[in-house]
Amino acid sequence: MKKIFKENLIIIILFLITFQTPAYAYLEPGTLTMILQFIIAAIAGIVSYVTFYYHKVKKFFLRLFKKDKSD
Repeated sequence: MKKIFKENLIIIILFLITFQTPAYAYLEPGTLTMILQFIIAAIAGIVSYVTFYYHKVKKFFLRLFKKDKSD
């Protein structure tokens, strides 16, 4: 089943790549700004997500390996 799906997917991708037609589309000036804004927001989201969980993991390991002052 998976082999048939992969073969069909390859055929479809080759068909779409081979028979391309021009789009004749107009991109208004704000489009690039929207794309850039999306990229910056995605990077900011990824950085904040990684930072949040980095601090949680760091705090966990610090608590795990914390030495007792009474020893």
